[in-house]
Amino acid sequence: ARAGVGPIEAVKIATEAYIYGYPRVTFDTARKQQTNVAVPDAEHAPMGQMIRMRSYPAVDNHCCAAPNADTLYTEAWLDVSKEPWVFSIPDMGNRYYIMPILDGWSEVIFAAGSGTTGSKPQAYAITGPGWKATLPAGVKQVKSPTGMVWILGRIYSNGTPDDYKAVHALQDQYSIVPLSAWGKPYSPPAAAVDPAFDMKTAVRKQVNALDIDAYFTRLAELMKTSPPTAQDSPMVANMAKIGLVPGKDYDSSKLGVI
Repeated sequence: ARAGVGPIEAVKIATEAYIYGYPRVTFDTARKQQTNVAVPDAEHAPMGQMIRMRSYPAVDNHCCAAPNADTLYTEAWLDVSKEPWVFSIPDMGNRYYIMPILDGWSEVIFAAGSGTTGSKPQAYAITGPGWKATLPAGVKQVKSPTGMVWILGRIYSNGTPDDYKAVHALQDQYSIVPLSAWGKPYSPPAAAVDPAFDMKTAVRKQVNALDIDAYFTRLAELMKTSPPTAQDSPMVANMAKIGLVPGKDYDSSKLGVI
C-alpha cells in the first residue's frame, strides 16, 4: 500500500470501511432496483412516486429483509437533497398501519403509525441536510441527515377481496409531492431508466459481487449526499488513509495493491 499505510493496516481499514459502508451501498442498490422504471407497476415506481403493492408480498419478494405476510406495502423513495418532499397520510380510521421513514444509512428517523401518531390525516415535510425555511401550516418537519430517504410503509389487511379493496382505497389517498408543489396540481416528471441495471438479481448478491474499487467508488459517491454522522469521526479519519473521503471521489491510489 502507499501513502504511509502499510499493507496490514490498509487491509484492516478497508475491511472496517467495507462493513461500515455496507448498509449505505445496500440501501442504494435496493432503491435503484425498486425505482428503475418509467412508470409505477405492482412492485416499483420511479423516484418521488408511491409504490402501492396491491397484495401480500410473494414468498420470493426480497424488497425488504423479511417482508410482512399480512400487510400491503406502501412505499416511496425520495431525494430530499435539493428540496423537501411532503408526505400525506389520509384518515386511516381503525386500520393498523405504520409508516417508518428511513435515512440513507437505513436508520429509522421517524415513524408515523396508528400506535404512534394516530389515525387522523397527517402531512410531513421531509427535509434534507442543512435545509432551513418555513413550512406551511399543518405540515410537520421530519429532518433527514441524508439526501436519500425511504418511506417503508405497511397497512394491515386480512387478505380477503373486500379488505384488499378497502386498503387499496386508502393507499390511493397517500401522496408524495415536492414542497414547491404542495397544495397545487402536480404531475411527476418523466423518469429516466437505466437499461443496464440488473433488475432481477437479489440486492445482496449484487452488492456482494462488487469488487473493492467499484464498492468504494460507489460508497464515496453516496457519502456526498449522505454524510457520516459526528460519531463516525474515528471511521472517517481511518477511511481517509485509504482514499475514502466524504464529499470527494474515491482515490484508489491511496489503497494501492494489497
